[in-house]
Amino acid sequence: MNVLSLFDGISCGQLALDRASKKYNKYIASEINKHALEITKRNFPNTIHIGDVNHWKDSGCKETNYSICTDNIDLLLAGSPCQGFSRCGTHLGFNDKRSKLFFRFLEIFYRVKPKYFLLENTVMKKEWEDIITDYLNVSPLKINSSLFSAQNRERLYWTNIPIDKKILEHKNIMLKDIIGEYKGIYVHPRGSSKGGLKHYYGKCPTITCSSWQTNFFIVDNNNQKRKFTVEECEQIQTLPIGYTKGIANTNRYKVIGNSWTVDVIANILKGIR
Repeated sequence: MNVLSLFDGISCGQLALDRASKKYNKYIASEINKHALEITKRNFPNTIHIGDVNHWKDSGCKETNYSICTDNIDLLLAGSPCQGFSRCGTHLGFNDKRSKLFFRFLEIFYRVKPKYFLLENTVMKKEWEDIITDYLNVSPLKINSSLFSAQNRERLYWTNIPIDKKILEHKNIMLKDIIGEYKGIYVHPRGSSKGGLKHYYGKCPTITCSSWQTNFFIVDNNNQKRKFTVEECEQIQTLPIGYTKGIANTNRYKVIGNSWTVDVIANILKGIR
């Protein structure tokens, strides 16, 4: 199986394929964030990197001289930028230049004609969701990462991979399994310096690229506030502990917050035959 991953991030797609026991011959990745690339190159040195998705029509990547038109693509993965669609983002929808990258995905989707595809994005206005659905001719699944992890993280998944509903059963992973006993989470609403103690019934709010620093903190049983550690964030996203090591912690937090919850993707990929 040949896999093409657009907006590959820290290559959670490869982690998910391994966990789903899906073998692949080539994993071709498009990513431009230097910190994410460093993590992928260390953990998956055989990855074929093709650079900026906007240059996919070029004859070949300057670094590897590889063109995505070279091989048949069996699986196309993508998690296009969500800032324009997110409830906490710009609310510009497809008028946000980052949201327009969906159409780069679409160009490649039409060109490589994969047997299977999976597109992930945030929960968004129905009108924007419907546009994507009309192009892909498949309705999205709304899956909360809380099924497989210790956080609430609702995302939309457009895919033609057959999914056994049994895989979407709750695995009962709680935040205390990662951080131990705690009193609650102290939450700062976005744009406010004031906050309060919240109880999340065993799950933490969505890990984002900035939430570790500005939005919420663990409150222990002695009423002491602290940030989540990098390793705790990795576990909340179901990444291997230490997977993002080798770069500054600030950048580790950011790439973790922008990544997929690996076990969600792995359970979807189990449907590939």
